[in-house]
Amino acid sequence: MLGGCSSSWAVRVEADEVEQRITSLKTSVADLYEDARCDRLSINALGARLAAVEKFLVLQEAQAEREAAELQAEREAAAVQQAQKKQKKKTPLKVRFNPQVQTDDAGLPDDEVEYNLGRTLWDAAAILGLPELGLGTSAVLVVSMLTSIAAQAYICWVLASGTSFIKPDLFKAVLQAAERWRHNEAHESGAVDASGVSLASRVCAQDRALSVASTQVTTLSEIDAYLGLDPRQLKTDGWGHGPMLCAVCVFLFAVLVLRELRSLLEFLRAMGALPRGRTRLERGRLVAMSWSRFAGMLSLGFLRAIVALALLCAGVLWLSSTSSLTDLIMSAAALGFVLDLDGHLLETTVPAAVQKVLGGLQPLRYRRLPCCMEAVAPLLCLAGTVTACLMVIVLPLADNMLLAKAMFCDGSLDFAVAQNPAGAPISRATAVFEQAYVVPGMKARAVTELIHHTPGAVLQFSSFAASRQAFAADSEMTILELSRSMPCADVDRSPHAVMLTEAPYWLMAVREETGLHRGLPTTQKAFACRDYAGHCDASAILRAVCPVTCGCADARSGLALSQPQRGCPETCSRAAWQALVNESCSDLDVGGTASWTRYWRSYQQTMSAQLPQRGELFERFADDRIAGGCAGMLPDPLWRNDFCNEDAPPLVKSGLGAIRGFCPGYCCSGTTCSHKCPKACRE
Repeated sequence: MLGGCSSSWAVRVEADEVEQRITSLKTSVADLYEDARCDRLSINALGARLAAVEKFLVLQEAQAEREAAELQAEREAAAVQQAQKKQKKKTPLKVRFNPQVQTDDAGLPDDEVEYNLGRTLWDAAAILGLPELGLGTSAVLVVSMLTSIAAQAYICWVLASGTSFIKPDLFKAVLQAAERWRHNEAHESGAVDASGVSLASRVCAQDRALSVASTQVTTLSEIDAYLGLDPRQLKTDGWGHGPMLCAVCVFLFAVLVLRELRSLLEFLRAMGALPRGRTRLERGRLVAMSWSRFAGMLSLGFLRAIVALALLCAGVLWLSSTSSLTDLIMSAAALGFVLDLDGHLLETTVPAAVQKVLGGLQPLRYRRLPCCMEAVAPLLCLAGTVTACLMVIVLPLADNMLLAKAMFCDGSLDFAVAQNPAGAPISRATAVFEQAYVVPGMKARAVTELIHHTPGAVLQFSSFAASRQAFAADSEMTILELSRSMPCADVDRSPHAVMLTEAPYWLMAVREETGLHRGLPTTQKAFACRDYAGHCDASAILRAVCPVTCGCADARSGLALSQPQRGCPETCSRAAWQALVNESCSDLDVGGTASWTRYWRSYQQTMSAQLPQRGELFERFADDRIAGGCAGMLPDPLWRNDFCNEDAPPLVKSGLGAIRGFCPGYCCSGTTCSHKCPKACRE
């Protein structure tokens, strides 16, 4: 029994050991399963990492291949460009709107184009207020946009509201002013200069020595420069420089405006192509835009279009009405700067954060317009703008310029008009501008002498007045006053030769008027009256200083202009008729003689100068008197007075002397006999 118990106990002990071993094995198996599960997780994680690394390597390899292809393409393009330069061929311009953004156009459909944000200040409005910018940056951006709009709008208002810039009817007013000036100051006798040239002639020649009429000279110089005319040219063969330059400036400015409008249209179409939704940026791309922001973009685009079109209208009107070539070029440059103001503000006042965000954005895609409308429409607008500008404003302006110049300078310029106290207009011819200044006049010589005058030396070309009163008296001296102060003797005859040294300016005036020895002072060429005998009929000053040589004291010399207002001293007039006292009372046979002919030719020239339209009448009358002598005497053909009385009003006005010395029998018979007749006629 004890033996049975021992064996059963041994069996139980063995069974317990087996059970413990089984339990231990189960625990080991469970541990193995847990280790296997952990190993599987580690293997999965390692596989994921290996897959990520493999994907990264694939992307890097693709990027490297793309960069290598781009580099190769750039090298090939550079090689082609270099080859074309060597062959002196032009290459088409390649434009990249945003060099900071590298895009891959592969796969871009033919009917789509890309728009790169960041070209203008207005593109920044698309990302205004986004978290990527921040509140302060957005505020600065708003201020910059408002500044651009306000500045451009103000300039438009200034150009359009006043008449200082846009003056299409300027030369209509100039035409009226030119007519008033031409009929008043232009031919005023008081405006004739010392050389005898009228103000109209000097202005039309654009004389730089003018101290008056600067407005007229400036206007004429602008007209000539605009139309390509010479100072004396009144018609143009073509359009001239001004209209062509104006057309070019209008074309260039219109190109800038249309570029702005085209950029605006592309911007709005790109915004319209975005999906509607909350505005957000993802991975450098504007992926959606809200309806409210899109409405704001449309409003902003409408405002931009209005400002651009207003600038176009105001600028074209300003350029078209500008008559100065210099102002035309400067105005075009100023308008271009104003139009590009938003670009300058983008680079100057917009924070760098905005520029960085805009520069990193990928291009937006939108569908292109059909039939190349984005290029055809601007071309049509350019052609229409330039054509309308030329036809409506520029060419009429050029026509008004020609009319204004014709009003200034058409017709005769070489005359002057004065109105006497009785109210009658009196006119005379003046010197031609191109000829008047070839030889310096007496006044110019006097000025030159005074500039280089040595104190104590005798002045040759002027009289130096010691006081203001003496200057006023001498400057207003007439030929009548001079003749009354002169003796009846030649200045080169003693004792009157003192004038040769003390008052040589009178002798210089004789030389200037006659042209003989002009400009030679008496210290270089002595003055002798006999040298100037052939000029007595044409020079009143010569008759005053050389009365004997000219015949003032001889009633039979043939000097017609023998009255004091024509230069002959009064004492010579008395000497002339006193010399007739003891002559016979019979007419001389003077027909065709030199003295008789001299008288009537001088009469003819004097009367024809006063009444040019009656020149032929006076010539026939003089021919008849020369041939007929005293027997064929007739009264004056116009005034119906005879030539025996030098006190008759027509003879006094003309300064003509009587023919009593030639025809005492005709002039001193009956009631016409005076104390100036020979004694034999009075007995």
